[in-house]
Amino acid sequence: MFYSSRAGKNQTKILITGASGFIGRSLVVHLLKRGHNIISVSRSPTGFNNSMNSASVESINSETGLSDKLIEVSTIIHLAARVHEMRDRSVDVLEAYRLVNVEGTRGLAEQAARAGVKHFIFLSTVKVYGSCSEPLRPFTHESKMKPMDAYSQSKLEAEQVLRAIEKTTDMKVTIIRPPLVYGPGVRANFLEMMRWISLGIPLPFGALTSNLRSFVGINNLTDFIAVCVNNSKAAGQTFLVSDGKDISTVELIRLVAHAMGKKEKLFNVPVWLLGIITKLVHRTKEFERLSDSLQVDISYSVDRLNWVPVETLDQAIRHAVQSFRR
Repeated sequence: MFYSSRAGKNQTKILITGASGFIGRSLVVHLLKRGHNIISVSRSPTGFNNSMNSASVESINSETGLSDKLIEVSTIIHLAARVHEMRDRSVDVLEAYRLVNVEGTRGLAEQAARAGVKHFIFLSTVKVYGSCSEPLRPFTHESKMKPMDAYSQSKLEAEQVLRAIEKTTDMKVTIIRPPLVYGPGVRANFLEMMRWISLGIPLPFGALTSNLRSFVGINNLTDFIAVCVNNSKAAGQTFLVSDGKDISTVELIRLVAHAMGKKEKLFNVPVWLLGIITKLVHRTKEFERLSDSLQVDISYSVDRLNWVPVETLDQAIRHAVQSFRR
């Protein structure tokens, strides 16, 4: 879906891909409120004002023909990506991710550079560093890269493509590597956890008290992206972003339960036994997300951009829960 909203003659003209997604919808609203002129691109309708000019784009690549949409665009925010695992085992999984996340990004960036776009903001993932961090040793923007799956590998390769294009053109690139993003409309594991808690289901995770994980609420992420749009110090940089507070799985469950007005129902099962059980039922990856640490250090982002999260972790969780309850 494509739409344009002119809020002021001197405002930045921004093109956002993946605008109908969980992050994209929030970002469009956030930037419109700031008076920016927004062009949104997505495969499905955004649900915004139907009077706005719209057009469908099935894929983002060199053949897409976005040239007419890029006229006078100063900034692109590229959110569109393949994020879901392929169920068809006959498919080359890495190549399927590369087709969208690498080649799609390459095609868009090349079109952007030719059109004179000055700034390309790319939403990557913290998982380019690996699936977990060492206890009390959070990842920094300079940590060694070690992607462990096809999705994160494709994101890292897309980053490398963008840096190569940046070196040969006048377009500057900003890369943002967030951890798990949550908020109104969140899906997947975070939504499943909220459902468990709301139903009062006893959870066997009472022993998961020593891991630490970083999260980022949707309002904190969209605000950070907006700062990157407006702050020239973001150009050419790579940033980590989070709520600024890391918590264990047990603490997360308690915060969500408290926001719902419920008492958390946890019982202790030894971590080693949980590992065996989840392996037997083919849920090892899900268990690792609950039991491992995955921390990010956002001090570089804070210092360089003079940014602080607009919501505390507690506030962001309440925001997500309130939407879920409705």
